[in-house]
Amino acid sequence: MQNNSKFHFKHSLGQNFLSDDELLDNILLDAKVENDSNVLEIGAGAGALTAKLCQKLTNGHLLSVEIDKSLQPVLTKKLNNYDNVTLIFDDILKISPQQISNEFLGKPFKVVANLPYYITTPILEYLLNNDFAITDITVMVQLEVAKRLCADVGTKDYGAITPILQLYGHTYITRVVDRTMFRPQPKVDSAVVHMDILKNNLDKKTISDVIKKCFLMRRKTLQNNLMASFNLDKDTAQQKILQLGLSSSVRAEELSLSEFIKLGQLLKGEN
Repeated sequence: MQNNSKFHFKHSLGQNFLSDDELLDNILLDAKVENDSNVLEIGAGAGALTAKLCQKLTNGHLLSVEIDKSLQPVLTKKLNNYDNVTLIFDDILKISPQQISNEFLGKPFKVVANLPYYITTPILEYLLNNDFAITDITVMVQLEVAKRLCADVGTKDYGAITPILQLYGHTYITRVVDRTMFRPQPKVDSAVVHMDILKNNLDKKTISDVIKKCFLMRRKTLQNNLMASFNLDKDTAQQKILQLGLSSSVRAEELSLSEFIKLGQLLKGEN
């Protein structure tokens, strides 16, 4: 990789590549990859983890998506000896869900990704909002982002994305990765986050919308957000909150997923 004079790291894409062999093996363990797994990898980078996946998937298939087309010669050469991988050089958000599902012949698959902070939420929403047969998701993200994804209710890291992810499954940090493990070395540490997808009959789109609107103005109380987002008068907004058994001064970060679900039910029909 270092000898390829045509490739330059792109800060705009948040490119920081892993090469530590033991860490790469541990990421596969965190992702619970088996020999017969099907895996969607987002962000192949220089192909270090991609090659590990190819070696592991003796009876499975890997679809690897990389946005940076300048990496094509690097990845093509590195993966030349593997016949269980399909490479797509495109923005994952621009690929049709049907194309991805077809690649796995409609079978369930895992997701493994190394995501820069600015694109983490859009990609997670893309994966979760489409009708994919995903069993679990393992992502490498900046540590501060990982804390937000897995935060406890009432903490400073708890934001809209936290209960939204809880709608879809159980999310937790498997390991913290020191910044010295990457090249070029970033300014912050990272973490591996694993999410087991759980099936339920909740109206996820509607509940997610309620959650986002409740966090619209982070510094404001829930009552103010309800008034602004749902066009409620003060008394009606206060009544909804009291029906949850909460104080009218409560903020969105103090509500659990179950309370957001109940709030959504109370708001139904108001607008």
